[in-house]
Amino acid sequence: MAFIFSREKTLGGQRKIQQYMIIALLAVLLITAFILWKGFAKDRSSKGQYATPRVSLVKKVEIDFGVLQNKIFEELENPPSAISIPQQSGRSNPFIPF
Repeated sequence: MAFIFSREKTLGGQRKIQQYMIIALLAVLLITAFILWKGFAKDRSSKGQYATPRVSLVKKVEIDFGVLQNKIFEELENPPSAISIPQQSGRSNPFIPF
């Protein structure tokens, strides 16, 4: 079944096209709603579909803090002395021409 849209610029022709477009939009919305309904409203009472989660045994976690006794970390605790910046550096007003 082919839809033949008239190329008339009259109000009646435009209304006819709008009616077909509204019907097509409603059909797409109904199909989308049906697909979503079938996807979300499945029968969740079937036992084979979803397995109950097994409780796993909690393992004890041990952290080795011996890594922090490394020599590198001792050097980071005592940073080197501050760098001294000379009092007079550059020009007094760097924006004036030479």
